[in-house]
Amino acid sequence: MTVPTEQPETARVVAITSGAESAGRSCISLNLGLALIQQGHKVCLLGADPEPSFSGPPPRLPTKHRFQDFLLETLDLSEVLIEGPLGMGYIPATECIADFMRLNGTQQTRLLSVLQEIENHFDYVLIDTTGGISESTNRLLLAAPFTIVTLTPEPTSLAGAFNRLNGVNRFYYDHPVFVIVNMSSHLQQDRSVYREFKRLAARYLQLEISYLGQIPRDEGLRASMAKKISILLKQPDSLVSHRLNSIASRLHHRAATTTENCKKFSEFFKKQKQNASWAEATTLTPSTTRPPLATESTEGAESIERNSPEDETTALSAASRFARLLGPMHE
Repeated sequence: MTVPTEQPETARVVAITSGAESAGRSCISLNLGLALIQQGHKVCLLGADPEPSFSGPPPRLPTKHRFQDFLLETLDLSEVLIEGPLGMGYIPATECIADFMRLNGTQQTRLLSVLQEIENHFDYVLIDTTGGISESTNRLLLAAPFTIVTLTPEPTSLAGAFNRLNGVNRFYYDHPVFVIVNMSSHLQQDRSVYREFKRLAARYLQLEISYLGQIPRDEGLRASMAKKISILLKQPDSLVSHRLNSIASRLHHRAATTTENCKKFSEFFKKQKQNASWAEATTLTPSTTRPPLATESTEGAESIERNSPEDETTALSAASRFARLLGPMHE
């Protein structure tokens, strides 16, 4: 794949995460990226899996080189960048990026170089994070200026999503957070789930949550996921495709009008590399003192307070109880 030669403004980097593996995170990442491309933006998807989340002719597009090879050898970005549908860029690299602090100095320099190159050549970089709550996922969410949380109308999804944000909230996470409700059957109940999630996040995490939209439950979407085919391309006139396009438009509008979009994803890791205390660390350590996170000022850190572990447990319990009362919302 040839890397675009245009020099747009710094890419808006969006981490896409979920509270449950069944929330359709990878499917939404792919289709949202394609919707943004159809609206005129250049998009690169950083995948969580070694193989792409899409197929093409041939049935499966092989990776020319593993991203680890790029860090170890002298390879160009074009040698590890896979071309997806509609010219989407794809790199199966999130694990390597998240493990930045475990790389040696040379590898860190090469990784920073490729992140800056990606930021300079694409309008949007979507990060499909790995499942589960881990240090690696936390690091990606802290680095990305924007976060999308995918929810489903299931009891475990609401509690899991709250727990995911609670995990990064210990590090003074204050990025814009957007919610997409996937596999929806009842619009009003889905909005109730979102409103309760928003209330809990504001009360216990001091986070402002915004609603991006809802994707209805659809067998065509499930079938396309199994075959690694985008429903946006296979069924462009379907209700799901229309919703995905609306979500993409809403995301672009909000990202374009948010001051957070000036922050660079690579700056987070660059500052970690420059900071001696972080350079020696191998794990993120929650603290009541604000750590030197990327693009954040340390001024006024003493005035910031977070909830105690007891408050966080209470919030998680409330989220779980609310979800159980609603029960499964699909027919």
